[in-house]
Amino acid sequence: WTLPGLSGDQASDWTRCCARLYNGGWQSSALAIKLFDGSPRLLETLSLSELDLLGDVLEHLGALSYPLALSCLDTALEMLSRLQQGEQEGVIRTAQALATRNPRYVREWWTEAPDLLRPLTPSCRAGFLRLARAIAAEYPDPKAALDALRGGSAALGELNPVAQRQAVEHAEGRAAASPEGATAFLLSAGRLLDGQEWNQYPEVAG
Repeated sequence: WTLPGLSGDQASDWTRCCARLYNGGWQSSALAIKLFDGSPRLLETLSLSELDLLGDVLEHLGALSYPLALSCLDTALEMLSRLQQGEQEGVIRTAQALATRNPRYVREWWTEAPDLLRPLTPSCRAGFLRLARAIAAEYPDPKAALDALRGGSAALGELNPVAQRQAVEHAEGRAAASPEGATAFLLSAGRLLDGQEWNQYPEVAG
């Protein structure tokens, strides 16, 4: 069977996305079938390109542990439906960054991502997800990266919408050079944006 609304080329892309998870063993078969069966639900919120990104994450997870990959897919099926439109790609790309470093933290991120986004205004969430991806990719330790994102979300939740936007923009500006500096800024954003201690961050004080 195929999904309604897909063209012939799109159906072929979808089939390849699911089939690539199969490598000849029964566990990989279970993972491919689960993604195949879950596709109608996933494609209610994901584009085909986003589904392919999800397949890439699952492929990395399966290389480590098929039970982990199956568990993460269960989590993704529930989690992705809780996100606002347009947030799915950023959440998956952050998981992709984690999967290439330590796949064991993907499920933790997917479990918590909707709650970490909840304190943020909709206009700040895309920036926070770009920041999350950079931190997940570059932070020295993935566990510390998740801790930093938790702390950053909580700190941003204490700010008004204008201050949230300023804090996320400034943190994004720091992330490429210093992911740790970006998260340190977020944790101190309330004090800094009140006009105190800006001299600690001269590159954003202006």
